[in-house]
Amino acid sequence: MLSHGRSARGGGLDNTITSHAQAFLTAFNDRDTTFGQGLNIGGVNYEVHRFYDEEGMIYGRTHSVDPQEGEGVALVRQPDSKGAFVFALVTYRFPILSAKAVPELQAFLKQWGAMPACTPASGVRAPVPARA
Repeated sequence: MLSHGRSARGGGLDNTITSHAQAFLTAFNDRDTTFGQGLNIGGVNYEVHRFYDEEGMIYGRTHSVDPQEGEGVALVRQPDSKGAFVFALVTYRFPILSAKAVPELQAFLKQWGAMPACTPASGVRAPVPARA
């Protein structure tokens, strides 16, 4: 989970989190670009299948001939109590589908989104849900 708000400095973030943060922070900027380029997380490109800007949800899958071999991704954002966006991302494999992963990620973010997250100012990392 990553909180983004008032500070854009990369202070205490390591390179991995910084590169993931860039994908999170720009994914909601332009629907057409995100659909066209997909989400690149950890060197894996996920084709975007759904983009809901108002609800703060983007999800998709890796390309695979066999759907059971692909991997899904869901990115959710919501504003915290101070108006800064909090992002959460999960990847998942079959038999987990977006119909299960997205609502669970939303519930997680709703419950834990107010916790201190990894921010440039604090460097504190919130718990990350276990990979399904």
